[in-house]
Amino acid sequence: MNLISTRGNPNMVKGGPSVNPKGRGLTNRQKIAESLIADLADTWKEHGKTVLQKLATGDPGKFATIAFGLLPRDVFVSVAPAAPGNLTPEDYAQLRGVLDAIEAAGLSDVPPGELLAGIESYLRSEFAKPVEMIEHEPVIEAPSIVLPPPPYR
Repeated sequence: MNLISTRGNPNMVKGGPSVNPKGRGLTNRQKIAESLIADLADTWKEHGKTVLQKLATGDPGKFATIAFGLLPRDVFVSVAPAAPGNLTPEDYAQLRGVLDAIEAAGLSDVPPGELLAGIESYLRSEFAKPVEMIEHEPVIEAPSIVLPPPPYR
């Protein structure tokens, strides 16, 4: 007795030829939609620019609504002003001031790594905090106890 049930079309073999190589045919709705789009494209090529010009002068609000409606949504996200590195405007202004000072000092030919190492060295020396002495109680070591080795068997 065969306990394994098979599902699907038994004529379909994985990796074998397709039963319908052309795929599913177009429905009437798809044919009408393709025909409409083709007709719109032809009419647009002939009259599109003129219609846009009349719309822009006659109803600029509608023109803007149509234009912004055609833009992808991610364009609106990327238009928001943002400073490099997600800095606040104040922090970016300070960074810009440092870069302007470097340029004004004529250090633009110094390699960036060397310049940043010099800035880091200056900041460490200028803003170093004194180390406070921490008093510790003396540590008394306990006498070491030597255990005898375990007995051998």
